Amino acid sequence: MNARAKQAERTLYVGVIGDLIASRKLAQRAAAQAALQAALDAVNARFANHLAARFVITLGDEFQGLLKPSAPVFEILDVLEARLGGQPCRFGVGVGAMATPINPDMSIGADGPAFWHARDAITSVHEQHDYQQTRTRIRGLNAHDEPIINNLLALSDYIKRGWTDLQRETFAHLLHLRIYTDNFDQQSAAEDMGITAVALYRRLKISGIKVYLRSRADLNTWLIDALKAEAGA
Repeated sequence: MNARAKQAERTLYVGVIGDLIASRKLAQRAAAQAALQAALDAVNARFANHLAARFVITLGDEFQGLLKPSAPVFEILDVLEARLGGQPCRFGVGVGAMATPINPDMSIGADGPAFWHARDAITSVHEQHDYQQTRTRIRGLNAHDEPIINNLLALSDYIKRGWTDLQRETFAHLLHLRIYTDNFDQQSAAEDMGITAVALYRRLKISGIKVYLRSRADLNTWLIDALKAEAGA
């Protein structure tokens, strides 16, 4: 075993497997795949420092990537989905080591518990999705953190699935401004959107976007802390 493979075995990573929901029903599947590739390219560029291996399309409308343990996982997933407009995704997130050397340019061919757990996670989303509401799940954490994080993910998914097109566009614009916290300058954000601060306030109030941002940002912190604890165990 070479040095890179040994290092992969000792380090915890976050594997992500995702797919486009109901992609086979799309009238323009080729256009959807092109949009997916563009979204992955954008995420790979924006979060390059957080990626152990770049996101790639693996089969049809399925894709995967490998993240470093300090990555803002849920922000990355939100940015990716926002880049796809109104096309929803499922995500399986897996925590674990890697059993093979990692090619930073692509995650295809990489194998190990991080991806095994991610596969288990997305399979469970297919099988148990709370009436099509839950679309993100994590596997590979300890028995204390994993169920709590998954319940909070389900709640945040529920908030997001209730958004109107305008509310989704508002959220996507905040992500474009690199806002991933509930504490931000609403006046400045409103000006960038070309609306009044009062109009933005109303959108935020009705949609629960700030609650969503707060919960997802806290989940990012919780996951990073959990990974640090597991790595040191």
